[in-house]
Amino acid sequence: MCTVSYLPYQGGFILTSNRDESPDRGITEVASLKISDTQVYFPKDPIAGGSWFAFSEDGDVACLLNGAFVPYDRSQKFGLSRGLVLLDSFKYAKVDHFAKEYDFSVAAPFTLLLIRDAVIHELISDGST
Repeated sequence: MCTVSYLPYQGGFILTSNRDESPDRGITEVASLKISDTQVYFPKDPIAGGSWFAFSEDGDVACLLNGAFVPYDRSQKFGLSRGLVLLDSFKYAKVDHFAKEYDFSVAAPFTLLLIRDAVIHELISDGST
């Protein structure tokens, strides 16, 4: 089970997350990528190249949790890693544009928390929308 903790304080917040994945999946050092003219930092998944957690130099944060509303068939194949969906979210200046324009059906079900301008947004995809 994925667990996220959000602790606000005056002037900011602390966000923690565990990774609900096999311990054999491996880890990597923090990677950096320029996305839409801003630097994004994230622990890069060594298999799929995405991430479960990222933040930008602009203060935007994204946190991925596996699954949506109900358990899903893990043997089903999807075209894109959920961790790459997380990184793609930084290509959009506004969360509502990302929610309306992105094809979430290419990834397994997930819940994505996006923090933009001190507002927490929750996007849930069941793998079909």
